[in-house]
Amino acid sequence: MPAPNCPYLGLRADRESFVAYPSLMNCCYHTRNTAFINLDYQEGTCLGEAYVRCPVYQSQKRGRLPRVAAAPDYVRQHFLSYWSMRILLSLMAILAAGALFWVLSSSTLLQSWFSKPDPGDIVAYTAPTYEYSIPTVEGYMPGAGGTGENLTPQPTETFLWNTDGTPNIADTEKAMANHPRLKIYQVKNGDNLDALATKFQTTPRAIIDINYTIRIPLFVDEVIIVPEGITDIRSFPRFEARKIQQRSPVAEICRINACSIEQFQQYNESIIITVDEVPTVLEGIWVLIPRPNAANQP
Repeated sequence: MPAPNCPYLGLRADRESFVAYPSLMNCCYHTRNTAFINLDYQEGTCLGEAYVRCPVYQSQKRGRLPRVAAAPDYVRQHFLSYWSMRILLSLMAILAAGALFWVLSSSTLLQSWFSKPDPGDIVAYTAPTYEYSIPTVEGYMPGAGGTGENLTPQPTETFLWNTDGTPNIADTEKAMANHPRLKIYQVKNGDNLDALATKFQTTPRAIIDINYTIRIPLFVDEVIIVPEGITDIRSFPRFEARKIQQRSPVAEICRINACSIEQFQQYNESIIITVDEVPTVLEGIWVLIPRPNAANQP
């Protein structure tokens, strides 16, 4: 006696189970695509002994359900409708964005965003120049009769300073040391120790020793102290040249520069004035800052 229902009947997710009443959850496992069966065919054939007359059951190989038995594949239809809707929404979003861009592209605002700037509106920027070059051995110019330690290479390049507060050639050419025999001098192109010693009747060693800090070889625009007509500077302290930026009392200048008030007044006597009974130096004046009589600093 045949079974009460078709043995090929089952659920899509469970081959061994099926719903015992007509349902679109039931499908046929003897077809190539595990097809869903329409409700009328299930009731009249699959769920009763009449399944033995089903051509699919009678076939030795997996085939297709007859047209009258096949039900719509709801799983596949749901999948297709799901992605079709999303593709459609994506295309609509792209079209909307394109339409918005086209509308905005005709506006003055968007044109100003994408248009090239007028060359007349561009302001050229010129960066400040800071050039520093080390003298080369080709500029070596020994002085006549000097010893090896007094020979100085001649600078072949200059400093170009564009910032405020740097030494000015015109200022330092006019500025003389306040001590009658000490001069504040700004190095010019072509200067070297031997040439300066000859010009001011001193020695290269004296120029080196009178300066608290000095760079060897000399560089253009460097401010140094030159002992005019002096070759023995043992009785002098060493000095630094400073330009007073604003009117200041002598005591304040000495406090800031950590130097002796007595020595400062001794070597800067001619430029010190009295303001309200206070010794003062005016702004823009070059002064000599006395330092301890120690070895020169690099």
